[in-house]
Amino acid sequence: MAFELYDQADAPQGPNKALGRPTKYDEKTVTKVLYALQKGSTFKLAAAYAGISYDALMHWKAESAKHGEASMYYPFHLMVEENVAKGAVRALEMVDTAALVDWRAAAWRLAHAPSTRHDYADKVEVTGADGEPLIPLAALRDLVAQAQSQGTDDDDFAAENVTPIRSNQSA
Repeated sequence: MAFELYDQADAPQGPNKALGRPTKYDEKTVTKVLYALQKGSTFKLAAAYAGISYDALMHWKAESAKHGEASMYYPFHLMVEENVAKGAVRALEMVDTAALVDWRAAAWRLAHAPSTRHDYADKVEVTGADGEPLIPLAALRDLVAQAQSQGTDDDDFAAENVTPIRSNQSA
């Protein structure tokens, strides 16, 4: 996709013209941002490399998201997405090449591959056998009673206030 430079003739004219610094959104700056992103750079580093602020880069992206194809930044948005993807694929190709020589690269690739990343549980629940609590409720009540007998006056630790988490547990 060719870069489409914003035409200054389309800028607001007259007394209500927007004031402020001229935009750095030009072909040279955009080319530098895209180059850095294609190399796998972060947005912060890409902005610094292109000589613009991170906020300016994020503004360009936000304007594109807000206004879609009507935004002057929309072609930039498409090119950013493409170059970020190219950078990721390039990095994966490097890992695949390294895996031919070092098994750790293959292990890293496997651990970080999108197809296996979601195979691991997002939540780990620790229970005893057959889903029972690790400490039986009666034993937990005994521990609370023992703590009370050693001098705690807190009613929250009263044995009668200890209740099971699940209603189907027995004392």
